[in-house]
Amino acid sequence: MVRTTEAASASITGRLRISGVLRLARQRSAIHVELVVGALALWALSLPGTDVGAMTDIGLVSVLPAGYFVALAMVTVSFCLAVRAPQGRGLLLTAHLLLLIAMLHTTPAILYGTLRYAWAWKHVGIIDYIVRHGGVDLNISELTAYQDWPAFFSFMALIVKAAGFGSALAFASWAPAIDNLLFAGGVMFVVRSLTSDRRLAWLTVWIFCATNWVGQDYFSPQATNYFLYLVAIGICLRWLGPAETPSVATLRRWVRSERLARGLQDLMVRGRPVAQPSTMTRRAPAFAAIVMVIAAASVTSHQLTPFMLILSLGALVVFQLCAVRGLPVLIALMTAAWVFYMTIGFLKGNLYWIVASIGSLNIGSSTLSNLGSASPGHAFVAQISRLLTLLLGVLALGGLLRRRRHGHVELAAVLLAVAPSLMVWGNAYGGEVLFRIYFFALPSLAFLAAGLVFPARRFGRSWMSGVAAAGMCLALLAGMLIAYYGNERMYHISKDEVRSAQYLVTHAPRGSTLVGLTTDYPWGYRNYEYYTYLQISTLAPTDIRKLLADPVARTAGLVARASNGHEYVVFSRAQAADIEMTGGMPAHSPQRLEAALRASPRFAEVYRGPDAQIFKLLPAGGKR
Repeated sequence: MVRTTEAASASITGRLRISGVLRLARQRSAIHVELVVGALALWALSLPGTDVGAMTDIGLVSVLPAGYFVALAMVTVSFCLAVRAPQGRGLLLTAHLLLLIAMLHTTPAILYGTLRYAWAWKHVGIIDYIVRHGGVDLNISELTAYQDWPAFFSFMALIVKAAGFGSALAFASWAPAIDNLLFAGGVMFVVRSLTSDRRLAWLTVWIFCATNWVGQDYFSPQATNYFLYLVAIGICLRWLGPAETPSVATLRRWVRSERLARGLQDLMVRGRPVAQPSTMTRRAPAFAAIVMVIAAASVTSHQLTPFMLILSLGALVVFQLCAVRGLPVLIALMTAAWVFYMTIGFLKGNLYWIVASIGSLNIGSSTLSNLGSASPGHAFVAQISRLLTLLLGVLALGGLLRRRRHGHVELAAVLLAVAPSLMVWGNAYGGEVLFRIYFFALPSLAFLAAGLVFPARRFGRSWMSGVAAAGMCLALLAGMLIAYYGNERMYHISKDEVRSAQYLVTHAPRGSTLVGLTTDYPWGYRNYEYYTYLQISTLAPTDIRKLLADPVARTAGLVARASNGHEYVVFSRAQAADIEMTGGMPAHSPQRLEAALRASPRFAEVYRGPDAQIFKLLPAGGKR
């Protein structure tokens, strides 16, 4: 009877303890919910009244209100405290992540009201071409590469037609937010193939979002292909590993020994599921086929991503982490076939430098900005970008060493971080190769950096771990805001600049030559194939000096050589900002050229707005 009473008492005590724990967990979750809602409200209330026209050379951070930064800090701290015990908090952590992505990647779209990045306008133009013509032209002279890798643009043209949109401008401004949501899902898919520790996986995704500063998330084939790359890597890690994984081999050796218990515990710590060889072998062809379909989509839509996929899969195959050894070879053959049979127009004008770059160290002068000629603000942004990259690298190395100390050999993560760097020997990719290498290595770097906080399952549950994670994430986000938003004076296309571009496509006759200072303008977003485009900043330095010495005659001669008698010269705020920030032309070049053309009887000003001016070259002896 006494024992029965004691048992009942113990049961009641246990239930009360469990009830107390659950009640405390609900209270803590409620606090996090309140912080998320508060951060959302503060962010929404802080944006109205932001004057984007007052931006300095450090970009959008120079005009964002204090409430924005407070809201960002609130959601970051809340996430880092909540992630310590993610069981049952999946929805809560998802809400934090969605708010972070919204704050980082919808803010420009909300504030600008126009499509960000001049390059995205070209992509809208390619889609417009496909909608009007029902296909691409492999022999077209303008934007040849886009015509030769058309899968992304064809798919977007299908969406435009099916939805009844006038153009891709109806949704392109929201692409960064959509793409980053896809990236987050892709990174989670890859990381959950590397660890069963959900805390580590969630923190990895957060760090990825807090350090993805290279700007490859805009409306572009690269963004879509990056998501496809992550899915392909995740499939190979999760379902196409070796038929008998190292964990299974270890288990078999320990079955007949006294180390069985310790071995099983080690397998649990490693987080690698014990594979079933027969099941894996049975499913391998189907998953390999899915990877090949993904590769086919990538090969036909982007120049760089297939090579990154080949390098990463090749590394996994060499180190026996992918059992389907023929995958990299098949993708390489598919890529070669597409390049040599379907991209003749592109190869005709570019084969010489592609061949010359193979085997050489292709960093490129435009990859590492010449800070000597840059404005102080632009130089500061470039330095912060480098420091942010270096900081993440140091954190990743520290996390790798700490997890190794606790029995985790993160071979797959290291391989996926290192393999993209081999691309530096293959192609400068327009001077952007280092940015793309960082972009493709970023998921692994973020995973290793998260290992500093969660080196093993028994670590990372204390308040101090949450505080440490918050400090790390806040430091990374501070660098991210400057690195990601730092060039917004160039990237922001104002509404007046859009109106001036609309004037061109409605008034400039077909065959006209359109001349600008740089590419930072909505060139070719509609009817792009009817015009010839020239940018003065791309001329040789000696030719630029000659043009500035005699602006009217040189500009008239420049446009007349490639024209049918209709020539237009465009000045705009974003182009001037590009020159001022990067030093691509002598100081005050835009103002000198504009003043010279305005004063000349050879040119007539046909459009004038607060952010853009357009001049038309008159026939010899013509009148204004």
